[in-house]
Amino acid sequence: MEEIILVHGSPDTIITDQGTHFKNELLQAISHLVGCKHIFSTPYHPQTNGQTERWNSTFVTQIAKYCNTDLNNWDTFLSSIVYAYNNGIHSSTGLSPY
Repeated sequence: MEEIILVHGSPDTIITDQGTHFKNELLQAISHLVGCKHIFSTPYHPQTNGQTERWNSTFVTQIAKYCNTDLNNWDTFLSSIVYAYNNGIHSSTGLSPY
């Protein structure tokens, strides 16, 4: 929260899948508190989550290159990997996300 909402402001909308870790009173209260609409994607419709799933795949590949064999130090590299992804030119679009 400190690294996202306090720096960039709260998002207008958050889209998540139907996972129980997203369907709880805490996330509902936080969404209400920051004025964010929470939308759940359609279950069993992988196209809805395609962009997120692609990012997850890219992230796992990159984090595995830097982590120790136990993968217990992944948070050390998180900011650097996200920065590189957000500022790199993507082959599919020829553009940087930001």
